[in-house]
Amino acid sequence: MTFIEKIYTELKENNITNNNVDFSTRFLNRSPQYYSVIKTRKLDANNEVLVNIIKALEKINKTRKKYNLEDRYTYLESKIAQELANRTISTNNPSKHLINNVIYALQNYQTPKQAVT
Repeated sequence: MTFIEKIYTELKENNITNNNVDFSTRFLNRSPQYYSVIKTRKLDANNEVLVNIIKALEKINKTRKKYNLEDRYTYLESKIAQELANRTISTNNPSKHLINNVIYALQNYQTPKQAVT
């Protein structure tokens, strides 16, 4: 089972998504058939798609917090972030220097909206 299939299964079991089409469009930000195609071909989603899932879960959590409802999906965000980290440091034995460089780059990352002039 691919990583994306595990995420889909977890979202489906927790009634966060209804079906493949909902998952593809609302969480992956792709065409309605996207998830079905990659699942059939036994492919995994790329990093951009995983980030899209995190963004969708953040949006859900933000809405839930507005109504003082439990933040139920942070654990999934963390699970996906861990997968992205593993993909970034994909060598079997990354050096401490490499890991520190990646951490530094992430800590200093700013989107254009966050940049202060």
